[in-house]
Amino acid sequence: MSATEASTTQPLNQGGVDDDVDDELSRLRSQIQREKAAKRKMYSYLVRIADELKELRAESDQLIDAADYARKVWYEGGMWRGPNVLPMAGGSAPDARGGGGTGGGGAAGGRG
Repeated sequence: MSATEASTTQPLNQGGVDDDVDDELSRLRSQIQREKAAKRKMYSYLVRIADELKELRAESDQLIDAADYARKVWYEGGMWRGPNVLPMAGGSAPDARGGGGTGGGGAAGGRG
């Protein structure tokens, strides 16, 4: 038997190669599982942040509206009031209220 025949007829050490591939495969699978878990965790944090942002926007819109209203001088029932007299009275005045105007009539009727 020649040296080339001996090398071709001897079994190759396939067990070592298969073990390396299996180890690499199991390592990659565990890495993928860790990455998926991290992505799930980040997504849950993202959902929490989005919910909190919605709440803060709604709250800030209310505060902005209240601040805008507090800066206004408003008129209700024939009496002008400063913005700090009734700060929480925003929107409570009915629109279709009769009377309460500034008056009229008198000599300004247009006759002359």
